[in-house]
Amino acid sequence: MKEAPKAGAAAFGAIHAKKRGRARHEQSICQGSGRRAGLRGIAREAGFAAPNFVTRKGLAAIDAEAERLRAEYTAAQATDDRALLARVARDLRYWEARRLTAQLVPPAP
Repeated sequence: MKEAPKAGAAAFGAIHAKKRGRARHEQSICQGSGRRAGLRGIAREAGFAAPNFVTRKGLAAIDAEAERLRAEYTAAQATDDRALLARVARDLRYWEARRLTAQLVPPAP
């Protein structure tokens, strides 16, 4: 069953909260110096507290995927497709968190 539309202050609060969330999200994508601390928090929240052991080849694959997603995010910004932006940003946060928690190990013998 469809939810009834909100009215008055409740509707304004819901819309404003969405805008604040979007602004925070875009800020987290574009920030430079404070970005690492934010990604550590994301990594912790996502359950990446355990070590993320990767080989050089695995690390290169993570870097390549993150770079591909950065390019896709930049291209998606030119469109007005919010769903695409959200998906790409989510995937980018995931791979950046994986990169941040990566610990290099030698390849298995």
